[in-house]
Formats: sequence, C-alpha cells, structure tokens
Amino acid sequence: MNPFPGPRPYSVHERARFFARDAVVKKLANQILARRATTVFGPSGAGKSSLMQAGVIPTLQEAQDARVVSIDAWPVQTPPLLWLVNQIYLDYDLGQVPEGKTLLEALQNAIDLAWRQNDSPMLVVLDQVEQLFVNEREIADMDAWLQGLSWLTDARRSEDVHVVFSLREDYLGRLRDITRERPELSMHGFRVAPLSVGEMAPAMCRTAKEGDPPQIWDAEGLRALMLDVRVPGQRATDAAEVQTAFGQIVCRALWEAQEGGQTVELKSVNAEMILRRYFEATLAELGELRDAAQGLLEEHLIDPEGHRTLLTEKQARLVLGESTREILAQLEKSAILRAEEHQGSRYFELGHDWLAKKVLERRVSRKKSETEVKRRQQEAKLHAEARRVRRRSLSVTVVTGCIVLGVV
Repeated sequence: MNPFPGPRPYSVHERARFFARDAVVKKLANQILARRATTVFGPSGAGKSSLMQAGVIPTLQEAQDARVVSIDAWPVQTPPLLWLVNQIYLDYDLGQVPEGKTLLEALQNAIDLAWRQNDSPMLVVLDQVEQLFVNEREIADMDAWLQGLSWLTDARRSEDVHVVFSLREDYLGRLRDITRERPELSMHGFRVAPLSVGEMAPAMCRTAKEGDPPQIWDAEGLRALMLDVRVPGQRATDAAEVQTAFGQIVCRALWEAQEGGQTVELKSVNAEMILRRYFEATLAELGELRDAAQGLLEEHLIDPEGHRTLLTEKQARLVLGESTREILAQLEKSAILRAEEHQGSRYFELGHDWLAKKVLERRVSRKKSETEVKRRQQEAKLHAEARRVRRRSLSVTVVTGCIVLGVV
C-alpha cells in the first residue's frame, strides 16, 4: 500500500502517516479551544488542510471528544449559509432541516439540538474559504453567512462552539475586509508555513517505512529531491520551504517504482521529470477518453485566470456524456481531482493549486497551437486562391494571345 497521498491533503483516517507537525498541531489545537473563532492561513500548498484533517481534528476528538463539522468546498450555486446549515444537520445527525424557518433560525435550532444531545465542544471547520472570493457571491448571501457565523461565535452563549476559517494567505485581506464590522470573526490568526527541506526529508523517509511493505530510503538522497521542489527563489538549504504537493507526488512515484521492482538511486532522480510524467501519464491512461478529460480540466475546472472551480457530477455529465463515470473515476483515483459528497450530490475540483497552474499552461499552449493551425490554414487558403487567380490570368492571356494571332 502506497503511504503517500500525492497532491491531495491527508485525511482524518491517515493520521498515522502524518509526520513532522506535532508541535504545530498541539499549538493550533490549544488556540482553537481558547477562541471562539480562529483563522488558519498560509501559502498555497503549505498543508493547512492536512494539518486540520490529519492533525488538529483527530487530536481534539481524542482529547476533548469534539464533534466536528468540516466543509472544504463551497459550490457557486448554493448560498454559503445554506450549505453550512445543511452540513451541520448532516454531520450532527439532526435529521432534516426544518421547514418554515429562516436559515439563521435553522442554524440556532441545530446548535440547540446538538447541545442537548451532548455538551462536548463543537468544532466547525470552514476550509477553502477563498472559494467564496474567487467566485463572487451575492452580497445578501455573504451577509447572511457572516450573520450566522457571528451568532455561532457569540461568547455570551453557553454552547461550546469553535469556528475555524482556513484559507490561502493571499485572500486573508479579503476575509478581514468583509468581517470589518465583525472583527471577532477574523482577529485571531494562525499562520501555517510550508515544511522546510530539513523537516520534509526525514518525515517522508519515516512515511516510507509505514508502507506495506516498508521501504527504507536514503535520507540524504531524498533531501536533494526536496531541494528540487523547494519554493522558487529560496536558497538550497535545509531551511528552504518545500512545495509540499510536488514533494508528495515525487515520493509517491518513487514508492511505486520501487514497489514495482526497480532499483532507484535517489541522488540520480529528476524531480521535474517525475512531475511532468505524472500528469501526462494520468491523461494517457484514459486512452481514447484523453481529449475529453483534457477538455473537462481546461474548460470547466479552472476559471480564465487559472483558479480552481467546483463542478457537479451533473454538470460533468453534460460535458462528458456516457464517459463521465470512467473519466471522473480515473482522475479522482490519481488525485488529479478530489470529490466531496453532500446530500446525494458529488462535487469535483482539481486536487491542488499546482494542478490548476499546469492545466492553465496546457490550455494556453493548446489555444496557441490551435491559433497557429488556423493561421496556417488561412495562409494555405490564400495561397490556393492566389494560384487560382494566376491560372485564370494565364488562361485569359493565352486566349487573348491566340485571338491576336488569329488562331481562334
């Protein structure tokens, strides 16, 4: 069993293979318990979702018997408060959302029911909050969402509820802007930095030992590979930060190669080539469905600027038709796509921001090629037309010459 998840975050069930974050997990868990609202932020790929899912959540569940509601996708077509309320009723097993109530009343009813059932702490984790800013929402919907969160985090209430916002740090300003009149929602922050090369290399060697069967990796060779996937512009030292998703993909590929019987010298491995092959191989495995999958990724899972977007399974069917299930299953299995299920529907998004960048690069390249093909076709058409004009001119000249000579 490959112990490396690839570009997707670690899940709650993968806690046993989540290393190198013990001190950060403890510190963040303590802060969450001490505050009604905590904002977890950091650069893309720093491991915020993994930290929460495989570190903080199971820690609080074990130590405090915390009951968790976790949201990590925000569909464009669903108001965020409605999405939150539905998830609370679902995760706390409270039955159907009552009819005839406003969303705020339904939220209050849910917390009241949950508290009467069990007085252990309630943890509401709101991940990928930047999606609410990437895909602009109605002002009224955002105001309702903030009103609901303000009620949840009101310190005057007796229920022990803690809300965690998690988002990329380049969107932190947007969150603070919309919560300016409710500063209690975003005033307590916690920054998650990417793992350094010095942290990542031994952690990945330790992870390899947790595989089935275990693999023993050369720590120095792996350190060199982690340097290859460090954040651009940083010096090649143990303190350099790692682009975690790239590092995971490289490690996952190394594991599969050695599991398949190959002898791999880590010092001779090219990390960039692994990353290129990974994405291309995933598409190639789809065979005749490759073009359809590529079209889905390029046109429906990133916006014009290359940000990740959500796609429902129903929307995917409109694009892919009968091939929907096979394509989505393969892309999900390879961690190119990640899926979430909510009230009978499935939502898909690219597994990580680096994939969005790669897909954008492919789309730009494809459109450039298509433009070049059209240009050549137009040139060929113009040349052909010019040849026809010359032939007609020659024919007219010959006929005219014959008439002048009295041949015709």
